[in-house]
Amino acid sequence: MKREKRKPSNIKYKELNKIRKPTEKKITEQKNGTKISPFNVWILSGIIILIGFFAFSKYLTGEYLFFFKDIGSDSINQNYPAIIHKINLLKDGFFSKWSFYKGVGDSYVSGIPVEPYGLFRSGIDYAGASFIGANFFIFGRFLRIFIFYFLFTGIIAYFYFRTLSVKKFAAVIGALLLSFSGYMVVGAGWGFSSHIFKAIFLLLAFEQLYLKKRWFFFPFAVIWLSSNPFVLFIYTIFLLLYSLFRYFSKQENSFTTYLKLPFPLIFLCFISIMMNFSHLFKAFLKMYYSPRVVGDASYSNLLSSGQDITEHGNLGATTILRFFSSDILGCGSNFHGWFNYLEAPLFYIGLLTLLLFPQIFLHLNKRKKIIFGSFLGFWVLTLFFPYLRYTLLAFTGDYFRYGFDFFIPFTLLLFAVLSLSEIDKKILQRLQTNLPLTHRPFLDLAKELDLDEDLVIEKIKAMVEGKYVRRLAPIINTQAIGNSATLA
Repeated sequence: MKREKRKPSNIKYKELNKIRKPTEKKITEQKNGTKISPFNVWILSGIIILIGFFAFSKYLTGEYLFFFKDIGSDSINQNYPAIIHKINLLKDGFFSKWSFYKGVGDSYVSGIPVEPYGLFRSGIDYAGASFIGANFFIFGRFLRIFIFYFLFTGIIAYFYFRTLSVKKFAAVIGALLLSFSGYMVVGAGWGFSSHIFKAIFLLLAFEQLYLKKRWFFFPFAVIWLSSNPFVLFIYTIFLLLYSLFRYFSKQENSFTTYLKLPFPLIFLCFISIMMNFSHLFKAFLKMYYSPRVVGDASYSNLLSSGQDITEHGNLGATTILRFFSSDILGCGSNFHGWFNYLEAPLFYIGLLTLLLFPQIFLHLNKRKKIIFGSFLGFWVLTLFFPYLRYTLLAFTGDYFRYGFDFFIPFTLLLFAVLSLSEIDKKILQRLQTNLPLTHRPFLDLAKELDLDEDLVIEKIKAMVEGKYVRRLAPIINTQAIGNSATLA
């Protein structure tokens, strides 16, 4: 019995293009960011809460109050009176009052925020002060810090990394490392954890505007930063350097074309500052007349007198060691490094970061190596050339906690996360070609990619479970074995 020949398909060329178009469109969309699953955000939130509970359970349950008598005595001398005064204000309404709880007297500025997140937080504070009272702010102080900064920073960081098309696993790792970085944990006692939240939201807002043309996040980032004029100043400099790094690492363009990028940013900054001008101006006057700007605490007097600004001898050793742990030189008043526990560099952002960030240079071409190296090298120079650091700080002092405790660790973290994501891409691209026909193909594959065999196997398992790879199966070349095949 003769086998009937299968008639060729009558699909026309135009119809074939219609079938291909959805796939092509999907690939194009993924170049400028990746779709974010709410399930992954919930998983990340659960991990942050779980780690936070084990690490800070006594503070979260109220067994310990988040106030300190040692080097962190600002929490008693400044934060506690401010909390009491804020409670009184919230009970009476949203109006400024004069308080003798702070020094010899000061006005505590309060008002209705001009952006949704501020309104949300103010509503929670108002409800807490009205129904719970002082316990909401005193016993629940660290709980509020943990939710508003540790947790929300991790979520925003995850969105930021995913906007950069970083793989899910790498984005989760990066978000966790930032949420529990040394600057976040130690700085929380002095109120600096909010700086990390504002900074990572600024970067998310920039990437949304740069990659997806979504402008509406950027004004909120500027409003939050403009509550402190000096913070706005220092992070504006960082954003300028970061935008140069991102623009020239993404594509080969001239500097003249880059100059078109700042115009929408400047316009949005102006609108945001005008929206928050009343708060900004009051904060500016308070900062300008402080001893750290026009007083003896500023470096400007030393410079005008012709004296040199001397560095402490153990700053270098402290800087290196604080990359490995915030408490490696002691903690609190028992700190034995440069200056004190808070003022010394808080560069710890996970040992995994230190292992991964150099590997990014293995995945870059020559041009990108120069760009990535220049961005990292600039921040390294601020450690070896103090006058460069003082210039960025407008010679108001030597404050690592303002900016540098975020800039330097974040740069390492960004490189580490991109490196981790590149490893996934490298393995995925290699799997699309023929695997070695040996007894241990993944070992040979690992040697080819200069990776560990167990790491390659774990990565492939994660890709299959995450449905990046449907299955691994052989495709038989029937012509090579002398047979022919027909479609059933």
